[in-house]
Amino acid sequence: MFTLELDWDRPNKISSDNTTHFLRLRINPPTTVINPEGIPLRMAIALDTSSSMTGEKIAKAKEACHEIIKKLRPQDKIFLASYNTQVTTILDNISDQNKALTAINEVKIGGVTRTDLALDWLQTVLSTTEKGVAKVGILITDGNATNNNGTMLTDFNSLILQGETISNSGIIIDTVGLGNAANFNSDFLNNLSEKGKGKFIYADNITQLQSLVTERLQTYQSVAVEGAKLTLIPSKNVKYKGFCCINPDFLPLEESKTNELILGAIRSNSPTDILIGLEIPAADFGESSGEKEIIKLEFIPSENAAAITAKANINYTTSFNNAQKVNREIDQQRLKWEINNYSTELNRTNDPQKTGLLLVNMQVTATKLGNPDLVKNAAEQYDNLQKTGKLTPHQTTKLLTNTRNLNTN
Repeated sequence: MFTLELDWDRPNKISSDNTTHFLRLRINPPTTVINPEGIPLRMAIALDTSSSMTGEKIAKAKEACHEIIKKLRPQDKIFLASYNTQVTTILDNISDQNKALTAINEVKIGGVTRTDLALDWLQTVLSTTEKGVAKVGILITDGNATNNNGTMLTDFNSLILQGETISNSGIIIDTVGLGNAANFNSDFLNNLSEKGKGKFIYADNITQLQSLVTERLQTYQSVAVEGAKLTLIPSKNVKYKGFCCINPDFLPLEESKTNELILGAIRSNSPTDILIGLEIPAADFGESSGEKEIIKLEFIPSENAAAITAKANINYTTSFNNAQKVNREIDQQRLKWEINNYSTELNRTNDPQKTGLLLVNMQVTATKLGNPDLVKNAAEQYDNLQKTGKLTPHQTTKLLTNTRNLNTN
């Protein structure tokens, strides 16, 4: 059975003021797992085979697909399609490994990048009534999404909505940007993966693609349950400031409906940490100090599973010193969340002034976090900005993925 732990960034609040606090919910996997290998996996890979994927790119992508097939467990199933002007199914749950490898080697290059068709295919092959399996779609591309005429899209809202719909059906979406980020839209790929409860992977060094995607395979082979949800029941006048999963992977969270978060897959080999920012009201006039319930949480591991409940109390105090005692571990997680917000915004702005401010904020926050490498990286990019007036897509994308990986260290 899963267990829940609740801890505050600061365990006390000053009674006479509204204050912002961060609550960490830690979801601990069962100490004795019924299936230690994780639940069965259904993985679908949509591989961009448009004209730009020639040479080493397609060769390394094929090698990565080969390696994934070799590492599948008997209970896992894989689907693979190429997409360009149309989608072509390459593997449809082929159990014969030699046939699968031969089929991958015969993939042809040409055409444009119809990401919408690739997402349609992912949804079709993974939409199943099968229960108790992890369903993961991986989109690998080296270029911008296009329409059927080959014109690059500038408005990605329909694709993001498509990804969100797919995610709501219980399918995780990972995205892979292959090669130089100048050739694709990192913000779109990151946004698509976040809506899909997955991860954006930047394979700028294409020789690393195989290790990056096999690492994600191993992650999904450790899933204990899929379709997990969290219901939040705040006390009177308590307001949300935001939500995110901070470990084992960083993932911003949004309410799927009022007071409900869809968490998706929960791993069997690692705790899952959720941070919840809350504005907590001042004590009512004449109310005494002491512990008060702030929020109740109900964790539902999977469909039809019984809810596991916990409630978070906080101590109202008039002592400033008591109210400033900080839980360092949770405060560091809050700082990581803040840094990731900065790196997300870096990939969404072309304004040099805003870019500079974000980089300065990142340096300050990384200093508080005690991460000199990130401080140095952000400072170097600030110098580049001063010299050139803008950052390259590679520079902002690299910062994005580096900050995401802060949360796995």
